[in-house]
Amino acid sequence: MSFASPNQYCLDKLVKLSEQRTVSAAHDIYDDRGFKLWAKGVPVSRELQAKLVLRKLTKPLESSLAVEHALSCAEIIDDCLHKLGEEPLLQQTSGARKARELLADGKTLHLPPSMQLLLTSLKMNDADTYAHTLRVVAICAGIAAKLKAHANDANHLLIAAMLHDIGETYINPEYLDPERKLTPQEWKHVATHPIIGQALIQEQTSLPAAVAQCIGQHHERLDGSGYPYQSKHADQHLLVGWIAIADATASMLAANGKGVAARIALALRIVPEEFDHEAVDALLQNLPKEENELCVEEDDNCIAKAHDAQVKITEVRRILKEIAETTKQPAVRQTCLSAKSLLHNLTKCMQGTGVLDANLLGESAKDPELLMEMHLIAQEVEWRMNNLARNLYLRAENHSSPEFLTALNGVFGMISA
Repeated sequence: MSFASPNQYCLDKLVKLSEQRTVSAAHDIYDDRGFKLWAKGVPVSRELQAKLVLRKLTKPLESSLAVEHALSCAEIIDDCLHKLGEEPLLQQTSGARKARELLADGKTLHLPPSMQLLLTSLKMNDADTYAHTLRVVAICAGIAAKLKAHANDANHLLIAAMLHDIGETYINPEYLDPERKLTPQEWKHVATHPIIGQALIQEQTSLPAAVAQCIGQHHERLDGSGYPYQSKHADQHLLVGWIAIADATASMLAANGKGVAARIALALRIVPEEFDHEAVDALLQNLPKEENELCVEEDDNCIAKAHDAQVKITEVRRILKEIAETTKQPAVRQTCLSAKSLLHNLTKCMQGTGVLDANLLGESAKDPELLMEMHLIAQEVEWRMNNLARNLYLRAENHSSPEFLTALNGVFGMISA
């Protein structure tokens, strides 16, 4: 991946930042033909944005700019400690005391100027994503402290947590709207943000390789059900499992309200093959029982939804088996068999929870606590089926196989409906 041509979405954010803080050229900016576009020390403005359209630069724009009062690791950690004080459930998932001790040591860490620039832009103009970043940092610190991580590993983990979503700076912000239901084509762009983040670290900084790898793999899962590459445990850095748990948990914490603790506990355990067991246990040990209450209406139909999901899973597994047996492309066959295995694991998990047998309980099935559990199970199963549909689309696109995409059209609609 090349950053020679400025990304329009990143450039928009940096120009917006320049309207709030002084952002100026750290050195003369030249295009690839040797034309000087901007002089060292001159503040960034909309004029620079116009000059950069369709230009290739001799150095990436991110490495060519400096922001006044750039965000430092110490400031991020101070913000993180403040966030811990504000959110009781974050305190409990992170194990606040141990997390604070490890975070205090992280104040001496340093970020490259280009990363400070992008994080400053994030803090100034995207409060929700910055808050998510702080939660991920806090949870990572708690996991590392509880599991007695080596100092170097802990430091790498903290830096990776601070930068894990930095690739989203380069994605169309309309696709990042949580209220928007994305098409597979739109999701493909969102799914590149770990790749972009990893490339940024590798090409524009001298940060350790572990940091880049953790950023590139923070949405992967140990069983291969994540993205962007659906890599499995053996191909992941040893710290990836921790940041993956922190990222997933932080996203659920953002929902706030009743039932969040219950959802976290279920989401991290419903498919045992997904997450690092030791790290999950470390995170969940302080979750409060009293928060695990969620009011679910009797007509929620969560049991019916679970049965409907099981019917879909059975049919999709049949389709995938048929494609695997008839295709002449080894990569397509492997993709189908892998997806079929993941669906089998999901079925096992549903059977293990008892949700598929809940109708046999009669009036007992109307118990509020049981309804709450069934509601959360149905919700998690639905989320994983949507995720599988997206990942299948990514794999099909990567194979550049129109036949495979055509064959999977029915699968996409069925499991993401």
